[in-house]
Amino acid sequence: MGGDGDWTVKDRLLALAFTTYEDGLCSCGYAQHICHHPENDGYFDVDTTVCYAAAAVEIHRNAEGYKPDPGEQLGAVYTRESTNPLPVLDAIQKT
Repeated sequence: MGGDGDWTVKDRLLALAFTTYEDGLCSCGYAQHICHHPENDGYFDVDTTVCYAAAAVEIHRNAEGYKPDPGEQLGAVYTRESTNPLPVLDAIQKT
C-alpha cells in the first residue's frame, strides 16, 4: 500500500494483476493456457518431493487404533531444537 494506509492507483493495479494471474492458474500450479493445452500432452514429467510435516500428520492419522474426535483437525508442529540447526539444503542436495 502507498505507505499511509491508503491504496494508490498502483496498489490497485498490482492487486488486480495478481488476482488475474492467480485466476489463470490450474490447481497443479501451472498456467491453464500451458497445462490444459492439448499440444502439451506428453510434455510434463513428474518430480516427487516429501513434505515431512504432511508425512507426520499422515503417519499419525494412519496409526493403529487412531480415531479422530468429531471436528478434529491435525496440524504439524515444528519441534527442531535450536541446538540442532538445520543444515543448508544446497549442501545436502550436492552430496
